[in-house]
Amino acid sequence: MDDEDGAACVRVREGGEVTDRIELDRACFASALGGPDGRTLFMTVAVFPGVERMAEMFAARTGEVRTAAVAVPGIG
Repeated sequence: MDDEDGAACVRVREGGEVTDRIELDRACFASALGGPDGRTLFMTVAVFPGVERMAEMFAARTGEVRTAAVAVPGIG
């Protein structure tokens, strides 16, 4: 997540080049590729008010698992 550009899940190549970006309305904490063809991106997201307000974040229960279809499948 980049405060200047907003919350997003990004695909980054070795060396740091960002090749894909999925804009989100909340912070993405983890992601994984899966599904039958490996082209479903699963993202765990939540409203993130800051480290000092973690208890408030947990109490608000804003966490979600979101999905997006992607062009490049996972390996393995």
